[in-house]
Amino acid sequence: MIEFIESDRAWLFPLQQFRHAVLLENPEHRAKKTLPPDLLRIYFAGAEISLLGWRLEQVSAAIATGLIVRIHAEKHLGNLILNEPWVSDIHVEADQIPI
Repeated sequence: MIEFIESDRAWLFPLQQFRHAVLLENPEHRAKKTLPPDLLRIYFAGAEISLLGWRLEQVSAAIATGLIVRIHAEKHLGNLILNEPWVSDIHVEADQIPI
């Protein structure tokens, strides 16, 4: 299982349902450079998860290899560790899953 923790709930998805992921540039980053530059879309059977943050290529690699089990969004910068990924926002869109 992989867990995505939002501010008000946690979502768990079986890694066997992982389909693919796409790392993109956050389109809002161009207009405001203080916003996260990376957008990572992760597709599971029946769900799409969008992550915003920094250095998310490290997150995608860890998901693909099954090395990551929990992703937590931290909206406010705390103790930044250089060269480590930072997820500022998680959005889950799930088909036919009661919320």
